[in-house]
Amino acid sequence: MEEAGIFQLRSDYERETMMADEDKVFQKRIQLLFEHDRVIRSHAIYEASAIERMIESVIAWHFCSRRRTALVLYLSHVCQH
Repeated sequence: MEEAGIFQLRSDYERETMMADEDKVFQKRIQLLFEHDRVIRSHAIYEASAIERMIESVIAWHFCSRRRTALVLYLSHVCQH
């Protein structure tokens, strides 16, 4: 009878250890997911900013009465970034 109790304790300990290990793996996966999400969001913001600058330059080129002024505006945006 006592042997069954010892084996039961061992399996409970092993089960708890395995659950703790699984929890650590799960937490690591969650951390990696958030890091990946942060990188993707940063890249999307960077690309959106680049597109916005391009749109500004197209609008400036289209609506400026003098093309030289539009070119100066465009070059000032390009040189800033």
